[in-house]
Amino acid sequence: MLNNVLLWFSILPLAANYSISQLLLNRETGYIAHVLLQYEDGGKIILALSFLVMITVLLLNIWGMGCTLVVGKRLVKNPAGRSRSSFPAVRSQGAQFIIPLLLTGILRSIATMLWGLLFIIPGIIYAVRTSLYAPVIACESMEYRGALTRSKQIVRGKTWTVFLYLLGLTFSIYIPVFFLQTMIAALPVADARLETAAHILTGSIASLAQLIMILSTILLYKHIQDSL
Repeated sequence: MLNNVLLWFSILPLAANYSISQLLLNRETGYIAHVLLQYEDGGKIILALSFLVMITVLLLNIWGMGCTLVVGKRLVKNPAGRSRSSFPAVRSQGAQFIIPLLLTGILRSIATMLWGLLFIIPGIIYAVRTSLYAPVIACESMEYRGALTRSKQIVRGKTWTVFLYLLGLTFSIYIPVFFLQTMIAALPVADARLETAAHILTGSIASLAQLIMILSTILLYKHIQDSL
């Protein structure tokens, strides 16, 4: 089940996104290719289509997060793995979380940024206390401010523990990912024919890291809930 979610909602979209980014960027300057900044209609159309594809990739990625939350919730409720469902069913249920995850994530980011601008430490505390909003959306059917408030209620009193857990998880997952992606990025330099393979590998690694992060967050949510 998770293999299908990874492939269709994360690996392939992220690989496409990396490919489009490389097409848009000038390799020497890092800026959008000069041809797309021309006033010809062709350049404008290519630029518009590219951004449309990037938005689609973002929505597919959030859809994949929703599907992962559905599977993770079932694994938590049925550790023996007896509750099985088809990929279309998981896909359908995951689609219901696209808007809540997107808007709640935006709301959380804005609030965290505002807290961070005023006071750095309260901004970090707010980010930690609202870090379980995604499992809350999936497991408790709460959305937006309600999901953020519920996450704060769950984490309150365990903020330091959750912070250390998330910090350790982030370092243990994303530092190896960074080094792997750096090495993979060198492949097209050695042989331009490997560029597509490099994009797929990069997308695969990023997708797996995201999957582990989401499932680990669900496990953290369940552990705290059980201790309440």
